[in-house]
Amino acid sequence: MNITELRERALEIGKVTEDFDLEIEELQLEEEVACFAWKHRKNEDNGIWIEISTNGTLLDLNKDLLSPSALIFSEKQLYEMAIDFVLNHYPSALQQFAFEEWKREENRGYRLSYVQKVEGLFFLTPDFGCQY
Repeated sequence: MNITELRERALEIGKVTEDFDLEIEELQLEEEVACFAWKHRKNEDNGIWIEISTNGTLLDLNKDLLSPSALIFSEKQLYEMAIDFVLNHYPSALQQFAFEEWKREENRGYRLSYVQKVEGLFFLTPDFGCQY
């Protein structure tokens, strides 16, 4: 993928809104990695960092939203982003796992988790989830 396609892929994965300005765009051909960083226009403490491989696979995603009053995504948007992220990387996840919980963590983030069930009972394996 070229840098434009990689940027579009990063925007899609990170659900980067128009409230953010691109600050860093770097393509490292030797490592086959592209890095992007966006800063929020109104609150520079809020940023999004995304690293993707040159084939478009997510390697790292970090969203810094330091102030709860500056939260720019609603709880519903965060939930949808978590589901999109999981389905993007594990398309059959929702058929193979059962919803466990969506909760606010002590660190002011949210956690979406799913568990595996067998015949209606929880299967003793680690759950998977997304944390924002």
